Amino acid sequence: MLEVSARSSAAFAGRLFADSGAEVTSIRTPGIAPGAHLALYLDRGKRQIEVDSDGPGSLERIRAMATEYDLMVTDLDPHEIERLGLHTVTGGRLRARVLITPFGMTGPYRDRPATSATILASSGHTFLLGEPGLAPLTLPGDYVGYQSALYAYSAALAVLLQARRDGKTAARTVEVSELEALASLHQHTTVTYTYSGHIRIRKGNRWDGIHPITILPCADGWFGMCIVATFWENFARWLGSHWLTDPRFAIATDRIEHASELDEEIKQAIASQTKVALQEEGQSRRRVPVGAVRTPAELLHDPQLVAREFWSHEVVDGRPVLFPSRPFRFLEDDEASVPAAHEAAERRS
Repeated sequence: MLEVSARSSAAFAGRLFADSGAEVTSIRTPGIAPGAHLALYLDRGKRQIEVDSDGPGSLERIRAMATEYDLMVTDLDPHEIERLGLHTVTGGRLRARVLITPFGMTGPYRDRPATSATILASSGHTFLLGEPGLAPLTLPGDYVGYQSALYAYSAALAVLLQARRDGKTAARTVEVSELEALASLHQHTTVTYTYSGHIRIRKGNRWDGIHPITILPCADGWFGMCIVATFWENFARWLGSHWLTDPRFAIATDRIEHASELDEEIKQAIASQTKVALQEEGQSRRRVPVGAVRTPAELLHDPQLVAREFWSHEVVDGRPVLFPSRPFRFLEDDEASVPAAHEAAERRS
């Protein structure tokens, strides 16, 4: 795979392919590179070269390199993609061209400047984040880039698999619009409006049509819950059996109407308990969807992530570094890891 990146969208897509066993070459133009710590994550497992896209012969060199790979992924802006000819490059081994842009290669928004914050706002996410009656909030980090990269990764795999199945040699183009990717990530915002005309609003630590679905403080941090009607009886028998006979909480609409009162009672019930103890009891014995809200430091030692070998230990420049792995596994990975896992367990015992 050839990655021609200026932002995290193509860089994370390249990281996913590198983690999946692909040979990835990353082209960066001078002056465009992630910070040192982010580069450790995004550029892991890649071969990196620097090309001055304005230098003599650079256009031909980049296009020629693209034909040496099965796949090319880029997140340059539409004008730069067209100037370099990346949207039409073909020949050689190339089977797929993936173009990740803020608004797509066509349409009235295509040439607008964009950041993660403006894409979040344009896609309707910012409108829903924050407390009712107050200014909206935005998401930290580059949620837009990483989510768009997952779309690009999935689409690119589909194209490559189809090309292999059909024996086709002509390169196909896949466009990923970050605006469209983020719009599609609404759980039910657009569907609710389409079928009922209802426009969702900011509700802070609350949710439409369900309660309790929130996080609340406990003895050592925060504890999360998602108690739809199916789980209400088990949840109430666990933390407050009297809720089952309290008319304020009789049905879902009552619990929404009296959400603040219910929150106060739940907080009292969990105030003296730790989040891990609550999680173990809730998930294992009560069979309800609840969970401890982990801090970043706690995630490094989370039993589930450790058992799944989510963190990989490596040495970079003489320093031990923990890397998070990709958020999925192929079946072949698990089959290959089974003997090693058994051997490790035997050694520990």
